Amino acid sequence: MREETLEKLEKYPNLKKYSLSFEKTGGREEVDGFLPYLVIWFRDLFEKAGIDDSEVPIICDMDDETAEDFWSWGHNSRYANTFTYWLVSDVDFAVNMALEIIENNNLVNFDPDIEEQIEQERKR
Repeated sequence: MREETLEKLEKYPNLKKYSLSFEKTGGREEVDGFLPYLVIWFRDLFEKAGIDDSEVPIICDMDDETAEDFWSWGHNSRYANTFTYWLVSDVDFAVNMALEIIENNNLVNFDPDIEEQIEQERKR
């Protein structure tokens, strides 16, 4: 990621950590059986901002082919396959888009701890 983007992430330590991990691993999941932390983080952001899955390809500026692929999958599969692939192609763009969504929706303190969420899920 660009240094400029990394500086913006100082206020969002979880997003920074998950973005760097995602970039380093090429989008592989950190915990077997779960989506990559960054993908889960984005799903939480979309939910918190009231962004429906039908709007995701538009907001993410996906090309027509990628958008069609995204919509063709079921809910979890579209994130495991198409969205993860889209994120791998340009993490920097995606992170800056996320920061705009946070700002535009006044979600200033939004930075969920996905590791904690997964830990809670695994205890169930």
